[in-house]
Amino acid sequence: MARVAYIFGKRLAEAREKRSITQRELGDLIGGVSDETISRVERHEVAGILAKRLPRLAETFGMKLEK
Repeated sequence: MARVAYIFGKRLAEAREKRSITQRELGDLIGGVSDETISRVERHEVAGILAKRLPRLAETFGMKLEK
């Protein structure tokens, strides 16, 4: 699980920075997640964001959750 958290956090930070979105802005875009939570995810301190936030996260970055 630690490897998944590392990869997810790293990719989230890269995608956010590529779009010039702050952690606070990203949290607001996906539904009221604090900038501290986004920071913790990016630093691999938590495994991810609640599953209910994934569709909004994917939408924010122009991704699809299905294959």
